[in-house]
Amino acid sequence: MRRQGENYGPAPKGQWSLEFCIKAKHIQLNIKKLMNKKNLLVAFIMFVSCGKKHELENTFITNESEYWKYNNDCIQSRVYFKFYQNGNYDKYLRTYKGFNLFNNDGDIISKERTWSVKNDSTFVWSKEEYKIEKIGKQQIILSYHHYKVKDKICKVTLNKVKKGYKR
Repeated sequence: MRRQGENYGPAPKGQWSLEFCIKAKHIQLNIKKLMNKKNLLVAFIMFVSCGKKHELENTFITNESEYWKYNNDCIQSRVYFKFYQNGNYDKYLRTYKGFNLFNNDGDIISKERTWSVKNDSTFVWSKEEYKIEKIGKQQIILSYHHYKVKDKICKVTLNKVKKGYKR
């Protein structure tokens, strides 16, 4: 048997030395501290990321008297959009009387009208993905690859307008 204060050296086969057990416990505590720091860092990054996503989504959402005027450099269109907090959107035409809901165009019926922000840089609009190029409270610029012309990038500009604005 060993006495207190003796040099323990290697433990006999099948036994752990006191020094080894103390070092192992110290290493275990350090690993726990590192894991807690790592978990905090991951939680912080997720919090910041989710906050940014929420901020981006709020930029798309319009109040009752606001619309996004849609301009696409690959196709001609004169429509306006409203994006809602529930992830849906509506399409409008502007006439001399004001904005008219235009979700259906004759035999073309818009079934699912959803939108979302993905990865802080992608706008998903009715299952189509657009890269967010620039985003501000009054203007949003998106881009996408043309579905027919190889290597062609189309740019969509959304400009915020209010009811009663002059064209």
